[in-house]
Amino acid sequence: MVGEIDRRFRRSSRQDLKNEKPGRSLEPFRVGEVLTAAKLTKLVDAQNRTTSFGAAQQINGLRDRVTGIFEARVVDERDDFLICELFEYSGNPERIIVAKPFTLRRRPHESFGRGDIAFEYSDTPGQRTATFTDPSTGDTASAAHFISPAYVPRSGSDPGDLLYVTNNIVGGVALFAGTFELEGGVAPEHFIDMNTDGRQWAAEVPCEPAVELSTDPTATAG
Repeated sequence: MVGEIDRRFRRSSRQDLKNEKPGRSLEPFRVGEVLTAAKLTKLVDAQNRTTSFGAAQQINGLRDRVTGIFEARVVDERDDFLICELFEYSGNPERIIVAKPFTLRRRPHESFGRGDIAFEYSDTPGQRTATFTDPSTGDTASAAHFISPAYVPRSGSDPGDLLYVTNNIVGGVALFAGTFELEGGVAPEHFIDMNTDGRQWAAEVPCEPAVELSTDPTATAG
């Protein structure tokens, strides 16, 4: 699997960095020598080359797999992340944890809300109640929210939604799912849904034909 992905998506590798050499160090200045603009520019450029090379080596040393964009099939949905199967040709796909986009997660917003809006989350992932409090009058207004379009996990004959995910985000994905174990050990935490389908919280989820939803964002008119 990695070989196939490497051929299609590879951007850099450990060997690439090994073959690189850091920029030459700048010759030291002599006592009393005038620091001209040209010499200062050379000094800054040399420092930038050395720093960039060192940072690239450090980041690449932490990589567990090739950096790229991958197809992943949704198997299960949780509040802050999804359990997915990483695409491969062998028929034995690897299960991974994929962070939801930041605004679609529960943990960052349940305690702090967003401005004057507080959120109460349902036991069912992808559903919440938003309550706005007017800071001047204290009046409140609430609305039920659903992630739209909903994440549809694999079930029976339904293969589940297909996502495009990426990995090795510089700085991480701020997802604390390290104790969640999958078959074969702890799943990596550095995948994130790129949200190519544009999922967002919606007060009403449009259906075809349109129906008013109360609790089930996947309901259709009968």
